[in-house]
Amino acid sequence: MSTFDDDIISGSILKSVWKVAWPVVITQLVAGIHGLVDHILVGNHVGFAAQAGIGVSWQLFLVVLVFLSSLFHGMNIHIARYTGKRDSEAVNLVFFETFKASLYAFMFIVAPVGYILAPYLLDLINAEAKVQVYALPYLRMMFTMTLPLFIIFLLNGAFQSVGNPKIPLYFGILTTLVKILVSYLLITGVGPFPEMGVMGAAIGTCIGPLPSVFMAIYLVYKRKMIIGFPDKLSFVPDMSVIKSVLSLGIPAGIQAVLLNIGGVILLYYIGSLQFSAEAQAAYTICYSQLFNCVTWAGFGLRAACATVIGQNIGADKIERGIHGVNIGAIMGGAWAAFFGIFYWTMPITLLSIFGLPNMAEQENIVAMMPAIESLGQSGFMPDVYAISLLEHWQNEIKVVELGASILHFLSFSGIFVVVGLAYTGGLQGAGDTKAPMKAAFVSQIIVLLGICFVYQRMDALTTTVIWTAILISHLARLFFVYYIFKRENWRNIKVAIGEDK
Repeated sequence: MSTFDDDIISGSILKSVWKVAWPVVITQLVAGIHGLVDHILVGNHVGFAAQAGIGVSWQLFLVVLVFLSSLFHGMNIHIARYTGKRDSEAVNLVFFETFKASLYAFMFIVAPVGYILAPYLLDLINAEAKVQVYALPYLRMMFTMTLPLFIIFLLNGAFQSVGNPKIPLYFGILTTLVKILVSYLLITGVGPFPEMGVMGAAIGTCIGPLPSVFMAIYLVYKRKMIIGFPDKLSFVPDMSVIKSVLSLGIPAGIQAVLLNIGGVILLYYIGSLQFSAEAQAAYTICYSQLFNCVTWAGFGLRAACATVIGQNIGADKIERGIHGVNIGAIMGGAWAAFFGIFYWTMPITLLSIFGLPNMAEQENIVAMMPAIESLGQSGFMPDVYAISLLEHWQNEIKVVELGASILHFLSFSGIFVVVGLAYTGGLQGAGDTKAPMKAAFVSQIIVLLGICFVYQRMDALTTTVIWTAILISHLARLFFVYYIFKRENWRNIKVAIGEDK
């Protein structure tokens, strides 16, 4: 069995933060690579409507994923705190009870309910018929077949919370490689494999985590890690532990749900615009994929900051934990600013990775349009085919135009997001999960959706208004969590289970 790592609660605080942060951030980035590859493959082999289908489906699925992960958040906070106290028995108890509850929730709630509600959810966000063709089967598979994905999220969070972030990194690399391999074979139909397009991407997402899950559970069962199963195993949930975990986890889950519900409703507003499919494709490619280089790093820093402050509070070194969160915020801001330069200076080049025309290709398309139109009118090319080709080119150019526009906004927005996530992690690690929940409500529901609602009622809603609303909401969330963290009311929050309370 591994021993507790004293480097997180002693020595250089910069070293402590870095030791936890870099494997977690890389793990998040590696995990995001699969989605990026899926969109590239689907964009090049199927088209932008399929990309939009994956994007809207994943956004809907995330609402469920992040709510169930409220258990994970509560578990992580308790594990970090008990790790700081060096209480391995409590660590194992919290882990096992959360593991059981997650399995039951997925099998008996998420899978059956998600399958039934999938088509209604797609109607709710104004997904066009050509998008729903791809979205519905993808979404249903996400709801019913992603149990391995849930389990690996839980295991990785537990490993990170005890201060062993390299193991999730190794599992993340393995998972991503398997996902990419399966997706490539099934999306494109290489050799004897069927060409399944969007469903190939879904299968890759579902199968990818399996090897890592088996290996991780083996390590836990054999007590090769700090975390292990309790000596006495029971399939009956210990409600005293679950209640304590949920008391901290539910606000974190609601926070995540609010953020994702805001994203879902935002898709509704985007779907109400004139070029809805093109706008949803641009949003999906830029915000859900390219921006992941920033947001996934932010999620990693959030987890790292939560671990560092949680363990240091458990070890009665609160000031050291605060300093660690501030360092994490600085690291995140520098990372986001670096990627912001690329979003601002080379948006069309980045978009061309997803099968969209670059600048030279756009110029060729524009030059060829009159000739194609003439061929259609003269009868040398079927008129229907000529019109379809012209519409396809025009749609792709529109996606590039809208994508370049949102990337300019995201080049600044990324700094607000990542720094805000660092302080969110600080609050959550300290046991204050309600403040980030309130911040999510204010920024995502009141600010973001409020702006969109007002402009829609004025019949003045445009993509520029929506992109601006996103930027303002990110700034509002950063201001809120920073202010609450600096007030330090979280010092009075007690994190404990059962008799420890």
